[in-house]
Amino acid sequence: MNWEAVGAIGEVGGAIGVVATLGYLAAQIRQNSANLNHNSQAVLGATELENARLAAEWNSEVARDPEVASLIIRAARREEMTVEEQLRYRFAMASLFYRFEGLYLQKERGLLSAESFEAWDEVMVSNMFTPAMLEWWNSGFHPFSASFRAHVDALLAERGDLERPPPSIRGS
Repeated sequence: MNWEAVGAIGEVGGAIGVVATLGYLAAQIRQNSANLNHNSQAVLGATELENARLAAEWNSEVARDPEVASLIIRAARREEMTVEEQLRYRFAMASLFYRFEGLYLQKERGLLSAESFEAWDEVMVSNMFTPAMLEWWNSGFHPFSASFRAHVDALLAERGDLERPPPSIRGS
């Protein structure tokens, strides 16, 4: 028996084993990558769906409570409000802004598309044009994260013209 031939056959068999193992690992890595991509798409989809639910929930709250709707309209029209009405309006808007901050943090973590968040930015800024909201925001008396506050401040500085309510609720 030629031990060199046996050794060579062993080396060829080992090389074939290594190649087969590498092929198997490559297939596993591709499959895991596909699964991760699928899972991340599912998370993004669930996040987008939850954000739509939050928007519908807020709209439903305003639609169900004519008093809150009236406060929002009165603030937008710059009508006089009692101290109690201003407080209730600010609490309603704070409730909305807590949602905005959650969305902002989701976007920062890559869980919300920039496209979806841009729409929320528009809604957020459109709610900031009333004197009551600007006063509340500028007071700094709210527990939002520093990064969210900086984001909103940058939006306000970028927009500049916050003195006019949108035409849809200015009134006659």
